[in-house]
Amino acid sequence: MEFEKKPAASYLVRDEIEKVRRDKGIAPDRFGEFAKSGWKDIITKFCYTFLDMKKQRGSNLAYSWLNFREGLEHSEPLRCGADEFAYFAKVCEMIPREDRDKKLFLILSEGWVYEGHAEEISAILPELFYLEDAYIVSPKFSWVICHCDDGECAVFSAVKN
Repeated sequence: MEFEKKPAASYLVRDEIEKVRRDKGIAPDRFGEFAKSGWKDIITKFCYTFLDMKKQRGSNLAYSWLNFREGLEHSEPLRCGADEFAYFAKVCEMIPREDRDKKLFLILSEGWVYEGHAEEISAILPELFYLEDAYIVSPKFSWVICHCDDGECAVFSAVKN
């Protein structure tokens, strides 16, 4: 999978995340940017696990949820509503119990990959103005929660056993 250079605008969300993390006093071991040498592998595994690669165009992850593979199990959409903090807390409640205390991957449509715990993810996401699509992914790539900002909803999808 070939990766394109990130456009300058994509750095806005990265800078914003770092500011929110610092302002909230979130330790880097609880939430932080994934290793500079490994983020491409995480995105590639995400794409080949959850996306129909015949439909997916390049490495741009905006609206990738439109290209989810057939055969995944999906929840009903969770609607955002007026309180984004309550919404993102409910998004994190969609995480299976066995993974709630583990580090998860957060993949943003702008191509950034983070690793962190559900509590920190739910504290950071509602603070972001530049957020578009966000994918919270299990450490074993067995499920994903897709948040679509302009659709104001989230859906849990899982690989069938």
